[in-house]
Amino acid sequence: MSEETIDDSCSVLSSITQVIAVICIVVPLICFMPGLPPDMTFSYHKLTVQPVTLNGKLNNAEKLFLNQVKGPEDVVVHNNELYTSSHGGSIKKLSNGKLISVIKFGKDCNEETIMEEDICGRPLGFRFNRKGLLYAADAYYGIYKANLSNGDVEAIVSKNVPIDGFNPMIPNSIALSKKTDDFFWTDSSTTHLLKDGLYTFLGDGNGRYNLKGSNTGKVEVFSNLPGFPDNVDYVDGRFIVSIVMKPDKFIETLSEWPIVKKFAARTMSLVEYIVELLDSLYPSIYFKKINHWIGHFESLHSIAPPPPGAIVLFIDNTGRLVQTLSTNDNNIGGISSMTFFQGHYYLGSPFNPFLARVKAS
Repeated sequence: MSEETIDDSCSVLSSITQVIAVICIVVPLICFMPGLPPDMTFSYHKLTVQPVTLNGKLNNAEKLFLNQVKGPEDVVVHNNELYTSSHGGSIKKLSNGKLISVIKFGKDCNEETIMEEDICGRPLGFRFNRKGLLYAADAYYGIYKANLSNGDVEAIVSKNVPIDGFNPMIPNSIALSKKTDDFFWTDSSTTHLLKDGLYTFLGDGNGRYNLKGSNTGKVEVFSNLPGFPDNVDYVDGRFIVSIVMKPDKFIETLSEWPIVKKFAARTMSLVEYIVELLDSLYPSIYFKKINHWIGHFESLHSIAPPPPGAIVLFIDNTGRLVQTLSTNDNNIGGISSMTFFQGHYYLGSPFNPFLARVKAS
């Protein structure tokens, strides 16, 4: 072996040793240095996924308004008209084959770019009460009550007012009493905004809801599900549960390694801080795009796309699964809500650039 070959081998070995040394220093530093954001706990979780038979009853879905609507999160029927919430900050109504905006709670913005989501507002769950008033949860602005007939809008829960010491960060879903004017809502995080929702996925949950009664503070398993649920509706004595994501091997494995989740979250936070600093010094649309992408749920879809497929479950009052609607053609996925309207199932999603529709059989 020539001296030149030996020198090259030594150089490669030296480089590998340096890389290993840096990793051995940096990784523990990021994982164990006190005070690094995010301020969350990371625990071991064993996902128990209930298997479900895919029956194809949601196959051959039409993709309505393709690339004309982004993330129609919730779908609701009121007075024989269909409404949906979407990116851009608006709640829209299906009218004469078109989606028209009926109300927006956020500020003026460029609705074509998701980077201004926190300015535009992002309505998630919404419902109409027995008097026809709209109650809506906007992830960036709070809970609103609106009269669509005369345009009156009232902010009834502010994002800027702490509740039990914590500001609501992601107002998400709404449920209304059928007998009174009472309403119930969920706050999906007390630490992060929706645009940093991936942190809530990696860390332990800190969302909350407020219910009073003899079972206050108690938690019990109502029903085991085949994936992560999103909106839950209650119709004709049954709960309708949409599965927004089915866990794959990557998600199942990640849930069992809290130190990996902690390292990922802290690394994301550090990179996000560096990008924000660079953007403040050298303003650039590219820095803004990168900053928005880091931590957003959309990034999870890019890094580890969830398995395709749509599942909607019907569960009775005892937690028993009584009916399933699902796909086996992988045409659509990421379903967050479902409603029946004029002979079709309409399927909402926080991610899809269309509103899915399937003829009911």
